[in-house]
Amino acid sequence: MTIKEIVNPDNRDLTVLYGGSGADISYCLLTTNASVSYFVDKTPVHAERLEEEIGKWESVILDNEYVKGKKKKGYSDGSDVRNEKIYAGILKELKALGVKRQSIRVEGREFDGEIYTHLSLNGLIRELMNEEI
Repeated sequence: MTIKEIVNPDNRDLTVLYGGSGADISYCLLTTNASVSYFVDKTPVHAERLEEEIGKWESVILDNEYVKGKKKKGYSDGSDVRNEKIYAGILKELKALGVKRQSIRVEGREFDGEIYTHLSLNGLIRELMNEEI
């Protein structure tokens, strides 16, 4: 990807913050190859609910329109990844990236008095933080 060749051509261990991320995990990962990513959005993502949704992993359908749209435009229709649909969006993103269910770890953590969701994929840390904008 061209952006990645500008941002991190040598695959350094980067830490990145993606504001207004919604469920868009793939853009950040594919354009930076960061080892630690913080996804900040005003739509909250709760660890318990995310874990519950991941439990339905096998029933998640990754439709071709979603994948084609992401590949062509670099983003998806925002209605698919906001509000209550953010959980379905996160699962679609993970499936589209080829993440295996057994490699996903989710837990709630406290940071500066706020609880946020800690998501680990294949040993790489991904933080889904809730932020009022």
